[in-house]
Amino acid sequence: MAARRVSLAPSDMTLPEARAAARRAYARAKAAGGGLSPLVVDRLWADTLLAIDGQPAQAASEMLRRSEHLFVLLADRATWPR
Repeated sequence: MAARRVSLAPSDMTLPEARAAARRAYARAKAAGGGLSPLVVDRLWADTLLAIDGQPAQAASEMLRRSEHLFVLLADRATWPR
């Protein structure tokens, strides 16, 4: 699996776009394993969803985007040497 470049600059993603991107990254992280229990990945996703509830759209989008970065990192861990 090739590493994906992720920008840390604020994005102009809409809330639905950010949610979809984070959901895709979550699914990749859960499938990749990388030495982590899928329960840990599920918990991080659940915590993200709880945290964005009731937040303004821009704040929720940014929180989802940052969670996406975390999930990308977790998925990439599967390729790290052991």
